[in-house]
Amino acid sequence: MLVRIRMDSTSFSDFDLHAYSGVIVSGSPFDLTIEDEAKSVEQHSVEAFLKELNAAVYADDFPYLGICFGLESMALYLGEALVNSFREDISAPEIAITDEGQIDPIFGNLSDGNQLSNSDQSSAFRCYTGHSEALDPHVQRTGKILAESKSCPVQAVRWKENIYGVQFHPEIDWEGIQLRVSIYAGKYFAEGEGERVLNVLKPLDVSAGAIILKNFIQRYFVQH
Repeated sequence: MLVRIRMDSTSFSDFDLHAYSGVIVSGSPFDLTIEDEAKSVEQHSVEAFLKELNAAVYADDFPYLGICFGLESMALYLGEALVNSFREDISAPEIAITDEGQIDPIFGNLSDGNQLSNSDQSSAFRCYTGHSEALDPHVQRTGKILAESKSCPVQAVRWKENIYGVQFHPEIDWEGIQLRVSIYAGKYFAEGEGERVLNVLKPLDVSAGAIILKNFIQRYFVQH
């Protein structure tokens, strides 16, 4: 059963992490690197919840999948840095699986029938992206980089054994990207460019995202 928690209106003291098999923290409209005084009350509440959640998750190596904002929040908690130099507009770039990713239980089977035929990478896939902040690839980190791309060097990370983060959006399908394009005009592409963006994205295969989610759910949710 999937349970949705509103972090802006839930006190972490009322949240029992171990009542669940795992945690998925999704994307958000928030930028973590802006000045505190520019952040809304809602964002401050979300960040306060995440600070305690990330501490508990990391201490117990609890199953976690951070998507975009979720990845960035965990990285900041662990002392890593975010930069704006690897932002990606709404797109679906080729993402290459690293050597560490090839042996990872979540990412290791993505090349089985999902390798891009026109890619010079040994194994690559596409997923939708759209973010202004990203992990700094030049800092020392304790996690393993599982996937990378030319536009954004850190696309997926695993910390310890069970804590995952992805910069891309495996949860967004074609219907979802149409909604995202309708919402984010002016942020990730110029006003009036929505139809052009969708025309570029429509023929691209992003089915690997569903496989990543399926692998994560089967590994941590189904067997508990």
